Amino acid sequence: TTTTSIQGLQHSFLIDGKTYNADQPLTYSFKNINGYWGVELQNNNAYGCKSYLRQKVKIFPKKVAKYDFVRSSDTVQEYLGNYFELRTEGILMPFPIGVIYDWQTGDGNYSFFAIFKHSYNDPGRYHTNVINTITSNGKPTGCKDTMYLDLVVTGIKPFRNLQITPDFMELKDNLFSFSLSDTGLSAVKWYFGDGDSSDQAVITHSYKDIGTYKVKVKATTKGGKSAISTKDLIVFSRTTDIKSNTEKNIAILKAYPNPASTVLHLSFKELDNYTILVYKADGKLILSSEQKSLEERLELNELVSGIHHIEILKNGIHQQGFNIFIDK
Repeated sequence: TTTTSIQGLQHSFLIDGKTYNADQPLTYSFKNINGYWGVELQNNNAYGCKSYLRQKVKIFPKKVAKYDFVRSSDTVQEYLGNYFELRTEGILMPFPIGVIYDWQTGDGNYSFFAIFKHSYNDPGRYHTNVINTITSNGKPTGCKDTMYLDLVVTGIKPFRNLQITPDFMELKDNLFSFSLSDTGLSAVKWYFGDGDSSDQAVITHSYKDIGTYKVKVKATTKGGKSAISTKDLIVFSRTTDIKSNTEKNIAILKAYPNPASTVLHLSFKELDNYTILVYKADGKLILSSEQKSLEERLELNELVSGIHHIEILKNGIHQQGFNIFIDK
């Protein structure tokens, strides 16, 4: 619109290369362009007035980005090893116009990066979308564009029916149950951590000695892809492995309870400044204490469940060693 206080002065708008009479309000829509565009107000200058005024307008495109499929990953992938990477290509716009991205992954996660990177925990179809919001001088505007894309994860989750029970057992009657059965698997291979293995999907296994055993199971799908899952099993003995009291350098007469939970009691034969060391099954030292009485009390609150080894030293020389089981 334009107004004037000079009688008889005529105006016209020059927009997008066309001239429009300005004797009444003008509405104009730009088509298929974006960026900065000039709108010029012209007048007849018979009275010596300024011949034109110029104002720039900004046009934001509805489509601010598009998927760059050439540099993106496949939109359909098998569950084992699935990793989606989607790239967007922004529509060129003049500074200070920019774009921010809001990705919804379809499984409750989100990302604010231009490149979508995500792996899914289950097979299925995921409805993803990205909301592109235009910014001006770093501040969001009301202009948004949403793009939708479905991603598909095929195949099966090979360990969904995995069962190993229980987690720990006493040595004298240990018998662990192992099960991995699924119609989508072509092969199962168990590695029990003691050198034995099995190709049976459902099986039981017992161990000959105390210790922590890392069990591995390899599942192969009918599509030929394989994956491995692991779990630690513990075999313990309730009989504390302490040398005979008749031996000359015996230090501890009794260690109880075994299994222990929060406290381990040690009964010493004599008060002789013994050093008490506690090791994890992998040999890592986790606790050190000095004897102060015939009845020592070890706090186990910071220790985790599993087999631990106790070493008793005197003047740095080994005196005694035995295993205990901590059950939290």
